[in-house]
Amino acid sequence: MKIKSEIKIKKVDFFFANEYLNYRNKLINRKNSTSIKMIKAIDHYIWWLSNKSRKSFKIIKNNKILAIIYYDLKIIKGKKFFFPGYFLCDQNIKVFDILKIIKIQNNLLDKFEQKVCIIKVYKKNIFSNSHVKYFNYQKLKKNSLLYKKFFNKKDDKKFNFYYRD
Repeated sequence: MKIKSEIKIKKVDFFFANEYLNYRNKLINRKNSTSIKMIKAIDHYIWWLSNKSRKSFKIIKNNKILAIIYYDLKIIKGKKFFFPGYFLCDQNIKVFDILKIIKIQNNLLDKFEQKVCIIKVYKKNIFSNSHVKYFNYQKLKKNSLLYKKFFNKKDDKKFNFYYRD
């Protein structure tokens, strides 16, 4: 008899700070992040205690954490701007599970009205740059108001920018 595995989502709580840092500092996550540098524990704790806009969730399958999904929220003139992302916790995660995780994240964000989701993807991250179209993201033009509001030209060489509403 084969047991069906389910993916579960659980909100990250205050006591998960150390594990969060360990997962974030894994090489695979740093390579695809806005910074490849290891985050020092003291810097992480200061951020952890002062950051009010980030919401994070553990994605669990068979009692094992596969990934952390998160979003930051900025509200401007009543419009919600979400900056979602994820990092991996399991070295052996399957591509199919990553796609499911991204779908879970999108479904979570789709519950909000009057929103725009904006992602910043490292240009060398072939996987993330290729799957954005399947999740209805469009390339953000450099001369758009959204780009000018949230990004700067120094990021152009390293990152692609996408949005969906």
